[in-house]
Amino acid sequence: MKIIVVSDIHDKYSLIKNIEKELTAADLIIISGDITHFGSDEDAKKIITEIEKYNKNIFAVSGNCDKGRVEEYLKDKNISLHREIKNIPAFNLNISGLGGSITTPIPTPNTYSEDECKKYLGSIEIAPDIFVSHQPPLNTIADKVPNGKHVGSFSIRDFIDKKQPALYLCGHIHESIGKEYYGKTLVVNPGPFKDGFYAVITRNDKGEFLAELKQTRPS
Repeated sequence: MKIIVVSDIHDKYSLIKNIEKELTAADLIIISGDITHFGSDEDAKKIITEIEKYNKNIFAVSGNCDKGRVEEYLKDKNISLHREIKNIPAFNLNISGLGGSITTPIPTPNTYSEDECKKYLGSIEIAPDIFVSHQPPLNTIADKVPNGKHVGSFSIRDFIDKKQPALYLCGHIHESIGKEYYGKTLVVNPGPFKDGFYAVITRNDKGEFLAELKQTRPS
């Protein structure tokens, strides 16, 4: 199985054509938020349509910089993972997610409180194999800003520690590109695709997920 993960496109999707071969060969494309830069459903549609030129097997969540109509568009296309569970029988996988992010220092249109996050994640009895959010978990490879401070969600970190989904995909913190295991959970922040960063996820014969962090540049 091969999954291409992109996050933080922020409307700058000109690099999508650079990874045409990988997109075409992938079993699944996952977008972990900030598809637009304070954009509308029409902006999101342009980006999703561009990716669909190469692969239509897409799932996504919105990010804090995506307005409400973006999530509605994803739901209308039946590709949203926000508070939903999608089953992929061909790979015996369940995938779920959570759009938006916790409250940010600078107001953005799609945020929630830690209490709201905790309430929703606490309602999940059995963790899906893959969980996708824009918001990274606290004190991980994925949530450190340039001054060294960890700014992730403690509710998400608690969810990971207790439920141990096999793969957790996020974004949001552009500088905190990385991959690392926390217990049995592989946490991956692929970095901002607006700068060419993305991740390739594979699953080996043992059912374990592996991640390769990559970058493409304008040709």
